[in-house]
Amino acid sequence: MPKAKDLLKLSEDTLTGLATETGQGFVIGTSSIGPIAALSDGTALPLTQSQDFYDAADLYAGLPLPHSRRMQQITSLVPLPSRAEAIKFLLSLKTRHARAYAGVLGTAPLLHTHILTKPTVFCRYLAASTDFRFTTGGLAANTYLSPVVEARHMPTGFSVVGRLALPIPLPPGNVFFYEIGAGAVIEVGTVSPAFGQSGGGVEVRFVSGTCTVQVGPNEIPWW
Repeated sequence: MPKAKDLLKLSEDTLTGLATETGQGFVIGTSSIGPIAALSDGTALPLTQSQDFYDAADLYAGLPLPHSRRMQQITSLVPLPSRAEAIKFLLSLKTRHARAYAGVLGTAPLLHTHILTKPTVFCRYLAASTDFRFTTGGLAANTYLSPVVEARHMPTGFSVVGRLALPIPLPPGNVFFYEIGAGAVIEVGTVSPAFGQSGGGVEVRFVSGTCTVQVGPNEIPWW
């Protein structure tokens, strides 16, 4: 009988200070323990097979996500800067489970660039109760958000998992609101199917500008 595995948990400061994230509230990249996907609260999924932690092969096999989590320190976390780059990377691993987990070949990047003409509020869905991309200086460049009108389509955590195609099917329970100043540059696109999820949501990447106003978190139910 195979031994029970824990979910991998990263320390709270592991994601802080990264130059970019791969999608809204998550990172996919390389690390000292191999390629991983990690949510904002540090919950992580090894993308190659692991003897100790629940991994992408277990997810693809339909095994339930464990309730237990075990902390492991990692170093050299280097995030991929977009979903498109993450999918290319996963396909390059050439294992059956990685290719199945990656989703659609040719996931489109954010295609439209826009300069805001007035201060505009966006929202951001996270597993953590604090945002690793927000400091006293404001929101970090290359952070992903959603237009507030998207909130009507994502009233629960599991609806966020599907619409934003999150890489670990654990529902985020917190939504933050940010006011981005006039003149800020954003990139906009549609979330393509990936990681076993349907996608379809609108995603925005804050490229440059000012954002010093944060409201939240507001809690949302899991379902």
